[in-house]
Amino acid sequence: MLREIRELGFEYAELSHGIRISLMPGILEAVDAGEINISSVHNFCPLPMGVDRPAPNIFKFSSENPRERENAFKHTLKSMETALRVKAPLVVLHMGSLEMRDYTDKLLDMVGEGKRQMPKYEKLLEEISIKREAKKERPMQYALDVLRRLIPLLGPPRTCECPRLLANAARHGNWLAIRSRLAELRRGLRRWRLPRLPGRRPAVLFTGRDSAQRENLMMHVQGRLAPLGLSMMEQPAGSGFRVVFDGPPDLDHPDAVVVHGEQPLAAMIVHVERAILRWLECRVERRYPDAVVGSNPLGARLLQTPGIGRLVGLVLNCRLDCRIRSPLLLPVPMGIVIERGVQLGSRVTVMHQVTIGRKDPVVPREHGGNLAVIEDNVFIGAGAKVLGPVRIGRGATVGANAVVTRDVPSHCTVVGANRILGHDEPSVAATRREEEHTVVNT
Repeated sequence: MLREIRELGFEYAELSHGIRISLMPGILEAVDAGEINISSVHNFCPLPMGVDRPAPNIFKFSSENPRERENAFKHTLKSMETALRVKAPLVVLHMGSLEMRDYTDKLLDMVGEGKRQMPKYEKLLEEISIKREAKKERPMQYALDVLRRLIPLLGPPRTCECPRLLANAARHGNWLAIRSRLAELRRGLRRWRLPRLPGRRPAVLFTGRDSAQRENLMMHVQGRLAPLGLSMMEQPAGSGFRVVFDGPPDLDHPDAVVVHGEQPLAAMIVHVERAILRWLECRVERRYPDAVVGSNPLGARLLQTPGIGRLVGLVLNCRLDCRIRSPLLLPVPMGIVIERGVQLGSRVTVMHQVTIGRKDPVVPREHGGNLAVIEDNVFIGAGAKVLGPVRIGRGATVGANAVVTRDVPSHCTVVGANRILGHDEPSVAATRREEEHTVVNT
């Protein structure tokens, strides 16, 4: 079977949770001969004795039965040994489940009947969330206990001098490129580094109009984001992210989000969670810019430093008047102008002599003076001009000396004067737009 996969043009395969132990000799022979590479192993692999069908949930980490948890631990060790033998970097685990009534079909039926915005649907969703929160404590603790037993068997954590390579692999979900740089990575693992002092946990403050609805919102968000280890409170305690309940609609602050009481609870939860995750993403990118964003020259780092950035801009003939939440990658920080009001995403690369601003003289926002929105992972080539209230979609490329005055769909390339490439259906960009949702998939 592996040879057939290789003949189809695939270099990597995953060993699934349906592999019988009788198949392992042939798999090991194919791997040792270099006929196929194994990207990951799916627990439990090989199948436990007496099991004749794929069963990733036959032993649950979260089970109330200690014997079942012990079996999950032992067979996970066998999957890890299999991964080590076939040189697979990943093991996929099913952590378990919560024993409670399944409401999925009922919720789907209500959505199909157009009742998603009705109070009955919201009430049912809230009741389900409360029941889940009340029952989750013990299963999660059981699963974490099994993980704590497995982690020491992996060896001590190590640091590496190649964070950029690892960050790119994690960002794109493709760890296969690591194999070609194993020697470089091993050298980095042997280098000694100073230990990093533990930092304070990020805090989220719920403020604004005091009401039971605000407390309910905080309880739901805290439960859903519990794995992140955030401190959530209703009393001011230093700097952090703020959720303002029934705050002013025109509040524009990078570390705050406004929600209104007339919104459905589910909509408020999604809005707050998205804002918190975006805030955390920016924190990570500011703290580890070289690993996540890219290696900037000294001038580019100083240009984005509050306080001295404007003085450095006079020397480099640059002016960055917009709010920079996530560091920009500026390989050649010369002649760059980004006006106030431009919204920039994460991991945006801007080359030299780029202008992002208005296409008309200064016009108030209420009279059409809005500026560009640049989404994540956008590359803007040297000499490009992005003018007016346009939106550059996620992963798009603006070619050198291009002039952009219209929206650019995600994963497309724009060259010349608004000439967009990759918009047609047969193109690779069209496929990516279907796979990766974005607000500019038009």
